[in-house]
Amino acid sequence: MASGQAIDAPRGTFFKLDPNELVLIEDKKHPRYDRRVELPLTEAFVMNLYNFGVKIHVKGRKDGKLPDGRDRIEVVDGRRRTRGLCEANRRRVADGLDPWLCPVDLEKGSDADMDALMVLGNNNRVDDDLITSAEKAARLIELHGEEKT
Repeated sequence: MASGQAIDAPRGTFFKLDPNELVLIEDKKHPRYDRRVELPLTEAFVMNLYNFGVKIHVKGRKDGKLPDGRDRIEVVDGRRRTRGLCEANRRRVADGLDPWLCPVDLEKGSDADMDALMVLGNNNRVDDDLITSAEKAARLIELHGEEKT
């Protein structure tokens, strides 16, 4: 283990960024367009982000420069989280609360690597069935009360 390093593992690169500054591909002709970017956000999803922020990092990559010279960060995986956090932050600011920053893992690779990351990120997810979801909610309420759900 390296001296002063708490965990014997490679380090990564992630940043906490304003979600409004992240680039979401909305052009249907773009190779990394994903129609999920157009799905409506549920109230439960937005309120979860309002209360807790984004906990599963968004994947992004540098894709050119913004007019002010900063790096342009394109979202490769996590479009819905990014959109949801923008809405949650709009509400937080209206309520006098500080907005959340979005944790973004910067990925390196070719366009083909980014295309694969986008496709595989969604295809490998498995949603909880109704029973599992209810059991988790009941356990959370039992342990911490209804305020955390």
